[in-house]
Amino acid sequence: MNGKSGAEALEQASMDLQTIDKNGLPGKNKVWCLQFMLIPKLLWPLLLYEISTSTVESTEAKINRFTRKWQGFSPELTDDILLQSKAETSPDVNS
Repeated sequence: MNGKSGAEALEQASMDLQTIDKNGLPGKNKVWCLQFMLIPKLLWPLLLYEISTSTVESTEAKINRFTRKWQGFSPELTDDILLQSKAETSPDVNS
């Protein structure tokens, strides 16, 4: 991402997501590539450039879609469900 603007860096990240998706690795390895290769590559442009919130949120949504796909989660699964604590989802045994 040498010499690229922040928006170009995020556009490149979208293409990198497609590349990771198309390789023959299992889903957990694709998530590893995202976590340890692509996200660190994105951090510097996000810190350095002024990028609109909507552009960042769009990229975040793409990352979330691919992550869910690679982990075998339903596309309808929301962040709220993933982030709920166990206490909130457990049935009340004392009722």
